[in-house]
Amino acid sequence: MNKPLRTLLTFALAFTAAGVLVASTNVQADIIDVPGAVKSIPQVNAGNVLTNYDSSDLKNIDNTSPIGNMDRQYNQGTIDSTQDNAGDTFATTNATTTTANSFKTQWFLPDGFNVTDYQHGNFQSVALDDSGNVYFVESNGSDTNLGVIIKFDTNKLKQLGLENDPMALWNAFNYFNPYTEEGIAHNNQYDDLYESMKDTFKNVKSLTSREQTLKSTINNLNNAKRTAQANYRKAHGTVKKRLATSLKTSSQKAAADRTKLAGLQKQIANGQSRIAKIKAKNPELFKNIEIAETVQLSPQVDIGHGQTLTFNPQNKHLYLVEDNTLTDLRNRDENNTVLEMDPNTMAPIRQYNFKMF
Repeated sequence: MNKPLRTLLTFALAFTAAGVLVASTNVQADIIDVPGAVKSIPQVNAGNVLTNYDSSDLKNIDNTSPIGNMDRQYNQGTIDSTQDNAGDTFATTNATTTTANSFKTQWFLPDGFNVTDYQHGNFQSVALDDSGNVYFVESNGSDTNLGVIIKFDTNKLKQLGLENDPMALWNAFNYFNPYTEEGIAHNNQYDDLYESMKDTFKNVKSLTSREQTLKSTINNLNNAKRTAQANYRKAHGTVKKRLATSLKTSSQKAAADRTKLAGLQKQIANGQSRIAKIKAKNPELFKNIEIAETVQLSPQVDIGHGQTLTFNPQNKHLYLVEDNTLTDLRNRDENNTVLEMDPNTMAPIRQYNFKMF
């Protein structure tokens, strides 16, 4: 990728899965992938999904909710990148219906990822999945209604021994900061080393992309199997026989895909072994790259007001309400719009458009 310095500065601190943005006019290495804009997203137009207001689900909140720290405590301060900054710790509340809910800073987030030429760093909401990943909605800023979803693999961060290092993410991104002479030097060092391993990097990146796609396929097969099994238990006669055949075929396909996945993961491991030999030439530089590679970015999408990101543990997908208006949708005769995303690829799956009045 060739980017002039002016463009690079606009994309300060942006990383990709194969290298680092280098502060020169002859950039060759990229680190975390910055996906392009989504050209089209499949649409589901459901019409008015609310027939009446008689359902108790619309009137009664009967689920048990945890009681957390409601004091909105926080400390505002400035991080000094030249030294370690201790994270904040807040004590358990006096609520009698809950056990300890004290919390502390795990990691300071970077200033932003600058996926587009808008300034990022305005984090709107957070979601957790059941595999140790944390997702943030990062807004482009006021009057855009656009942003990206940032995925942090906390398991990888802990595997790197960074569980008790709140400055880890901040320092890693600052290490390659093209606004500083030191950051530019680090980028140039990486560019030199990248030349000797770019083919292996590209291969590992391609294999990793295929791995993520295959994981999504396996998850979709599991979702379809669960639905088919539920229908099978209620079916009779020829329908039950047809479903039995479908379940068998689906199981065979899933088993074949798992075999393919194991093969891909073995190839990835071999490529990473070759890369490790080159990494040994500059451990500090590649340590920061490893930290950066725990991050994955979605394409830029409409994030609405940005506060609704959630993870569905049943189908293991992400959902985000994209409505932008501050007024009643009914008065404007507009749809509710919900975006469904794949947490493996961070790509949009479909948009649901519906009314509820």
